[in-house]
Amino acid sequence: MASLFGSSESAQAAQAAQPLASAADPNWDCPTVDIRTGASTLQINAGRDAASGLRYQASIARVARECAVAGPSMTIKVGVQGRVILGQAGGPGQVEIPLRYALVREGPEPKTILTKLHRFPVVIADQSSTPFLHVEEDITFTVPRRVDLENYVVYVGFDPAAPKEAPAKKRPSR
Repeated sequence: MASLFGSSESAQAAQAAQPLASAADPNWDCPTVDIRTGASTLQINAGRDAASGLRYQASIARVARECAVAGPSMTIKVGVQGRVILGQAGGPGQVEIPLRYALVREGPEPKTILTKLHRFPVVIADQSSTPFLHVEEDITFTVPRRVDLENYVVYVGFDPAAPKEAPAKKRPSR
């Protein structure tokens, strides 16, 4: 109870300096989730000028996270909610959304801890906009010292420049 209402600075400093090697504290703070600057909107054009050639525009509206600590590891579940809007050159069909999750330790020299790219389809019917939801359930990493964990951020954003997976090569028939 004393830790909830305050404790001495030296006790807090000693606790913060301890790594999470053996017994995990389930009350660790969950890293924040933020939308990467410049990656909150994705425009898919039909090849013409931007205004009249816009087929679809996707945007991220909300993010949420949930953390669980088990032993020396933390697993973060991140949810992303957004919307795809039809543009002037768009119509019913399917659009592929490239969404990247990146766990970064911020500081003077930021370091990417892990990154995951998901490409998933959103089916556009006859309405002008369609919501989407994507949940990444397995961002797992070794929990650092408490003072270092405060600098961890999960960034989410569209990544249209990410290379697509190469199609599997067919084996020649014999």
